[in-house]
Amino acid sequence: MDGAETAQCPAQLPSDLPMAHAQFVQLEAVSSVQEALETIRSRLESMRNDNMDSPSGIVRIQVPAPRTEGVLEWIRQVDVNVKGVPKVYFSPRSAPKVSRVTQSGKETIEPMREEYTGATAGVGASKIWRGKAGETFDRTVSRSIHRYLPEDIPNLQAFGGTRFDCSTKPGLEWEEFGSYYFMLPILECREAPGCTAVTCTVVWDREGNAPVKFAEALDRCCEILDGCLANPGERMEASASASTSTVHCPQSTEWQKLVRGLLRRLEARTPTTSEGTDNLTKVVLARRTQTVLPSITDPFSTLVALQERDPRAYQFCLQLPSGTAFFGSTPERLFCKTGNKVASESMAGTRPRAQPGNSKADMALALDLMLSPKEHSEFSVVQDAVQEALKDLCEGGSVRLEIEKEVVKQASVQHLYSRLSGTLLPHTSEDKIISTLHPTPAVCGFPKEVARRAILDLEPFDRGFYAGPFGWIGSRNAEFSVAIRSALLLGDKEERQNKIQLYAGVGIVKSADPAAEWDELDLKIQQYEKVLTSQCLLTDEPNPNSLWARMIVEELCRLGVNYFCVAPGSRSTPLALAVARNPRASVRICLDERSLCFHALGFSKGRGKPAVVITTSGTAVANLLPAVVEAHESNIPILLLTADRPKELLDNGSNQTIHQAGIFGHNLRYECDLPCATDEVPARMLLTTIDQAVAHAVGASNRPGPVHLNCPFREPLAPSARQWKKACLEGLEGWIVSERPFTKINFGCRFLAKNMEDIVRDLQFAETGIIVVGHSTSLQVPFSAVKLADALGWPVIGDVASGLRIGDLVGADVCLVSFADQVLLSQDVQERLRPKVIIQFGGHLVSKRIETFLEESSKPGNGSRWIFVAPTWQRHDPGHLLTDRIQMPCEAFSNHVVQQIGTMKRPWRGSAYACTWQHLNTAVEKQISACLQWKGELTEAHVANLVSKMLPDGHALFLGNSMPIRDFDMYADSRRNQGPSGTLVSANRGASGIDGVLSTACGFAVGSRTPATLVVGDTSFLHDTNGLLFLRDVPDQYPVTVVVVNNGGGSIFDFLPVATEVSKEVFETMFVVPTDDVDIGMLCQAHCTYHEKIGCVEDFVKALERSWSMSGHSVIEVQIDKADNLKFHETMKVAVEKASRRALALKHLCAKDGSDLSSVPIHANISKASVKTFTLPLKQSLTSTHDSTRTGSVIELTGQVSCNKGGRCHKGMGEISPLEGLHGESLLQAEEQLMIICNRINEGGLQLPIDVCLLDGSLHAWLETAFGADINFFLPSVRFGIESAVLILLANLTGADLGSLISGEATSSSIRCAGLIGACNTAAEGQDWALSLVKEGYSSIKIKVGRNKDVARDITLLQSIRAAVGPSVQLRCDANRAWSLEDALYFGQAVEPCNLEYVEEPCKSYLDSLDFQRMSGIPVAFDETVDEMSAAPWKDISMPWDSLAGASVFVLKPSVLGGLEKTVQLIRWAQSRRIRCVISSSFETRVGMSTLVHLSAATDLECIAETAHGLGTLAWFAEDLVTDRSTSNVFHTNGEAEDLGGGRMSLLEAGKILRGGMGILNAQAMADACLFPSPLSSYWSVDTAAARYLFHVIDLCPESGPSKRPTLFFLHGFLGSKEDWLPLMRPLSRRFRCIAVDLPGHGGSRVLDTQSSASEPCVAGPFSSPDHGNLSELLHGDRVFEAYALPAISEALAALMASFGGQCDCVGYSMGARIALHASLHHQGAVSSACLVSGSPGVSDAKVRETRCAEDDLRARAIRAHGVPSFVRRWYASSMWDSMRGHPRFREVVQLRMANNRADALACALSGLSPGRQPDLWPQLMDAKCVSQHCGRLLFVAGALDASYMRVLDRLSSHGWSTASVQGAGHALVLEAPLGLLSHVVDWIQDPSTSLADP
Repeated sequence: MDGAETAQCPAQLPSDLPMAHAQFVQLEAVSSVQEALETIRSRLESMRNDNMDSPSGIVRIQVPAPRTEGVLEWIRQVDVNVKGVPKVYFSPRSAPKVSRVTQSGKETIEPMREEYTGATAGVGASKIWRGKAGETFDRTVSRSIHRYLPEDIPNLQAFGGTRFDCSTKPGLEWEEFGSYYFMLPILECREAPGCTAVTCTVVWDREGNAPVKFAEALDRCCEILDGCLANPGERMEASASASTSTVHCPQSTEWQKLVRGLLRRLEARTPTTSEGTDNLTKVVLARRTQTVLPSITDPFSTLVALQERDPRAYQFCLQLPSGTAFFGSTPERLFCKTGNKVASESMAGTRPRAQPGNSKADMALALDLMLSPKEHSEFSVVQDAVQEALKDLCEGGSVRLEIEKEVVKQASVQHLYSRLSGTLLPHTSEDKIISTLHPTPAVCGFPKEVARRAILDLEPFDRGFYAGPFGWIGSRNAEFSVAIRSALLLGDKEERQNKIQLYAGVGIVKSADPAAEWDELDLKIQQYEKVLTSQCLLTDEPNPNSLWARMIVEELCRLGVNYFCVAPGSRSTPLALAVARNPRASVRICLDERSLCFHALGFSKGRGKPAVVITTSGTAVANLLPAVVEAHESNIPILLLTADRPKELLDNGSNQTIHQAGIFGHNLRYECDLPCATDEVPARMLLTTIDQAVAHAVGASNRPGPVHLNCPFREPLAPSARQWKKACLEGLEGWIVSERPFTKINFGCRFLAKNMEDIVRDLQFAETGIIVVGHSTSLQVPFSAVKLADALGWPVIGDVASGLRIGDLVGADVCLVSFADQVLLSQDVQERLRPKVIIQFGGHLVSKRIETFLEESSKPGNGSRWIFVAPTWQRHDPGHLLTDRIQMPCEAFSNHVVQQIGTMKRPWRGSAYACTWQHLNTAVEKQISACLQWKGELTEAHVANLVSKMLPDGHALFLGNSMPIRDFDMYADSRRNQGPSGTLVSANRGASGIDGVLSTACGFAVGSRTPATLVVGDTSFLHDTNGLLFLRDVPDQYPVTVVVVNNGGGSIFDFLPVATEVSKEVFETMFVVPTDDVDIGMLCQAHCTYHEKIGCVEDFVKALERSWSMSGHSVIEVQIDKADNLKFHETMKVAVEKASRRALALKHLCAKDGSDLSSVPIHANISKASVKTFTLPLKQSLTSTHDSTRTGSVIELTGQVSCNKGGRCHKGMGEISPLEGLHGESLLQAEEQLMIICNRINEGGLQLPIDVCLLDGSLHAWLETAFGADINFFLPSVRFGIESAVLILLANLTGADLGSLISGEATSSSIRCAGLIGACNTAAEGQDWALSLVKEGYSSIKIKVGRNKDVARDITLLQSIRAAVGPSVQLRCDANRAWSLEDALYFGQAVEPCNLEYVEEPCKSYLDSLDFQRMSGIPVAFDETVDEMSAAPWKDISMPWDSLAGASVFVLKPSVLGGLEKTVQLIRWAQSRRIRCVISSSFETRVGMSTLVHLSAATDLECIAETAHGLGTLAWFAEDLVTDRSTSNVFHTNGEAEDLGGGRMSLLEAGKILRGGMGILNAQAMADACLFPSPLSSYWSVDTAAARYLFHVIDLCPESGPSKRPTLFFLHGFLGSKEDWLPLMRPLSRRFRCIAVDLPGHGGSRVLDTQSSASEPCVAGPFSSPDHGNLSELLHGDRVFEAYALPAISEALAALMASFGGQCDCVGYSMGARIALHASLHHQGAVSSACLVSGSPGVSDAKVRETRCAEDDLRARAIRAHGVPSFVRRWYASSMWDSMRGHPRFREVVQLRMANNRADALACALSGLSPGRQPDLWPQLMDAKCVSQHCGRLLFVAGALDASYMRVLDRLSSHGWSTASVQGAGHALVLEAPLGLLSHVVDWIQDPSTSLADP
């Protein structure tokens, strides 16, 4: 089919230039792998018209599909139709189960932090690398492979391996493989977490064996796809064939001779230090066993059987076009490389495993292995060699021995094991790792080379790929196994037979026994012999019982039903023995039939096909009923084979005999009471019955479910010989010689799409509709729902067991409502959200509230059309309200509707209805998160939220009934936007019982082939303690983590009406089942299962992490306080309902029409930002400063509603006026940040979602996204101003007032305000002041106390004021932490009759203040304490304030706290702790005060009580900032608008100010702020001995002109330009002269081809335009490296800096930082100090330097060959830019970089300035003298996410250099975090000698 697949790799490998074109295409998810293949095929055809004229390229198309069958099963099916092309399969090993065994026999579990990542199957090859005989896998080949693995295309992997010894000539059977063989598959199926990723890779290249042209590559791919899409032909099932011959090489006698000779050689050796012959200590000798099979066997079928037996091992297969295949199942890893981390392991010594379930015997074998001197000697040799090899690969030779010596257990054997890891040296390639580690002593011997030669001398066959490295190479990662336990399949099509060569080896050391080693070889190939060994002929069966049992089991296996759950019993002996004999049967044994059947149910849920349950007769059958009922109700297929006694024993008192036929009633899909096994009945009757039963189980009647075959057997039950008639086998001739089932039954769906015309029409034109997905047993259902929702633009409500809620289903962009149950808490919300059409997929819904909502929506009068789609005929209409019941697979329904809609898709973001759902869902989610964060104690809601949030990708989740599944449905975290990680979630929701849950979950883990987590209640857990039997160590049991929520039993009844409607005594007697006296830990110990008991959130998180990191099972018991849990649920319900109503109210407030949500704007557009400064005189000095004026800035934002671009623009104002002594920042610092913010807005505007008004973290998230800065870098006063302007703009745009916008409710018309009495010299002065305030209308007064040391004077003052104003006026005091606790208590006792409202900050310590409140009874308020604690990172909101939870009042100053959102969040937290909040001003003008008035009104609503706020500070101002006469009376007693009195403030009048904008401000007090100073552009030339440098420079000076302050000189990074620095230069230019320059090879700078003979550089300029004269640009030739060398450029730039007059402070980024560092150390006359951002001092290692030079030269060649755009795309795909790719301006920046068309100049800069060529400055920086001389001059800065540069900072810091890190940013600090970088630069300029800490 594909000739290139067989082509020999040419001697000359392809060009090492990167591919000219690289493209990744991610298509939408589809509902099946078949549909994914069709989608890719269609996309390939559409690409034929693309103009792909690049000389080389790679295009990868990926389509996600739900995980159904495994990819190994897929490639088995593909193998039937697609011949003549290479195929590959690789499944990574799951984390090994390591048992720590001691001499006492104690066994524990060792955590292993590994995750199962899924398997990959590949068909066809886009590119092949095949080595000639004797050719090694070296750096050249590795680089060639990496050329086809660009980093900007995810998950590209080249699969393959090498010979054990590449230097030797291959034997005839291995010639086709070459010395190494790697392939890049054309078509791949990859098991990604939660989905199957189907990909097609199109490769073309003018060199090598890939197609030359794009069209040819397309043809090759289409041919492969067409073969995969063809109807599959008849294939044989995985089956064994009787081997005709088995030959060992060497034979036993020859083996004995070889081993004895080798032992003599080992014993004769003398200790030496050389690797001479005498130093040989170990040799691994292998044996080849060739078996001839009489029929063709395919390797993938054999691999399926191997995987079933040992899922923990690596499975791999490489099949060549001829059909020859190398495959294996190996436990051993060579290495795993992840980025720059590497892990390897040593494995040696072998013992068999005991029978499953016999843990005591198994432990004894492990102990024997652990204590064996011979095994220890062999193991030590392996471990030491691997450790020494890793030291050569790792930084500093440092290797971590993670596990020193343990026992690792595989399916049939166990080994000694250790794990080692380290950090690789830079640029360490896969070939280097392989050549260093391979071969390990475990497969070769020691010393390596001596042992290798011994193997060549002794082994009489070619090992080929056996024991060689086999795995994959990716762009950043790689993983290789050691291909032991492997086989070579050689097909002979003419003779219709296969030859299979099995390989195994043993380590021979001095103490070895030849006979024992031969037995060990037999043990190691045992897994293959079990799979390949055939059973005897049917005619040789001893009796009819054995015959019938064998035929039943064989036919089931042929039908793919091969998982047998067997309960030991006498009557079922024939069936049990038949299962044991069948090589394809997978067996699970359990003594409890009830648990066993639930386990089978779980397996069927996970695998999607039936499991078989085999029991003996009698009550054993009756025990199956509970699981059968659940299977019946939930449509899960299981097949029951119940052994029975013959009919003649019924009803006559025979022992263990009951009526088994019909015992399950109507809970079956099919049942048959078979006759007793006999030779009087044609045996084919048995086969057709089996075929019929399986067909009914999987859904022949369109409803899968349980089937029952009752199988009576007469004696003898044992395989005793008895004559029987062979004639009963008549008609089975074809069945006996084939591998197919006897009868093939096809069935299909009865619903015809033509009946759906009216439904499709309604769906297309429905104004509002929702899709509801209930419990789903397959991910196909949620995939189908997502696909339909994407087409219709409808919201999707996902049940917790739908597969939509946990994880992010293939990253689909649909409106997924994860918290619908909580959104619908409010009846008002339900009324507003009723849809016109409902589509429901899946089964039961957990939420009764959602079910009721659907029913109410469909009742007459509401008129919703309710369409229920399911493939079964089962009725699901408890409310009798369905309008349409469609029996059809959900994926078929979805595909049909989407096809009919065609191009009329509607994006959900354009639907007001969908956006409303999303808006409410987001608000509810954030409220739930806040409540959980605020609640410190562990509750059931925490369990649900944390498990769902933390569950690793690729893990499954099983939920117990009762409260666990309800808590998950209400509170599970959805983890959106985390990539393809749709999680398998299941539960027993058919009958919703609480029994058998643990057993079902264990079966579910096996069936789904994934680790699983079960969350179950304590009562339910105790119902099924025999389920712990499944947590014994068996090969195919995937790890299960059991979370037992122990609430004392029966917690769900506390939530039911009965709890409040009967007496407590009756309720607790009849409904509470106490479990306190049951020790779950002891139960687990009895079953050898790990157990932890947890009582707090932190311990629970750690326990989950521990459990998931282990490869074994564990039980985590979570202790819950029942009463506290119930109270928290009720509290959270109230808070969440309020959040939902608030979010809906926001929609109403924004709506122009109160009934039509479609008029609600989704977002606004901010188009402009402007800033003005103000200076106002004061009547008296402020309490925190002695200034006579108040200064600050006002920012004004201009914007309009997004859906009304031609409409009127509105304004929003915010005040920024930090106050000395109150704020930590200065006005100048705040204005510098404002300039960056305004620059960002004015560059291109910003989109502002209205959801930010909810102040639930949305505004915080928007600020971070919009300005690309961590929220903690915004100065508090700046954030207050920008947030005020944003919210006021939205209020003005929507016509709502600010207070209502914040609270979601209508606020009062005015708020109370407290008067303020400052320092008083006498009590009489205080009395007069108080009386004047009362006269003005104040009913609450705050008095400043503690201003002097005399507490008695404060007491007298208070008593005098109280006497003057009377009891009706509230009095509060502010002591500003003046007192000790003793003084405070003295004060409190004396003023107790004054009835104080509260005392603010009475004591120096907040703990003393809390004690004062407790001891005196006087409420305490916190003000400055809250301010200080607010300095903690915003994301840790609850942590600092929890310690203040005992306070009565919080006094909140928003501009000090850090903005409105932080203040509102704190108000909500305080309200949950019953703490009252008072809003206080920071002496803002009337602009800021107007914002605070509205915030105060919203605070009163939140706290459900009016309070007097601390806003009475306007009296200090001598002049008003607002001049508009209509607003002049806002705070006055008398006025034109309304008479409020001095104690109240009007929201109406404050709103007029906020709507008025800057136009109403006092122009005489205002001044324009220059936000966009224009830089001066000029050119300067610098002549040096290397070249003439023509630099393009921009210059910004302070408005007052150049100052005496230092000049700042900015150097950009590679690919950048001088303009990159403008966002920082503009704010800094207010104080400093700022100059930026284009570096050589960039922008307008040039390197000209001339040399100066002068001893010093000569500078000329400035010039208005570049003057090249007659000189050409230096781009080629020998002098390029000299001219573009870092020292030469450093010298030229230092000369340029000096020409600007004196020393400069240099700020450099990346490449610019390296130049700046060199200049600062070598040209100190020009550079006084340097701030070095993301810059390295160089590379010390010579080999690494050489490699880096070569890499950069290669990149330079790629720039010249393929142009700048291609290079830039590849450059920014590197992991270095991971954090930058999430920045909103990333694409814009990349486009700017691509616009650079000076490819030659850029290439010169890349090569010349390579870190590999720059001088290594580390020795200079490590010199103590240099540190002491320059440590104050240099500051090194890096982003905290930039791991490699953070290591540089750590090293520099350890030697005394000043360093700083910017949190939340990566390498591109200038773009990612300008605010954070600005802060560090300013601090460095002001005090360069100070070592800076993290912000």
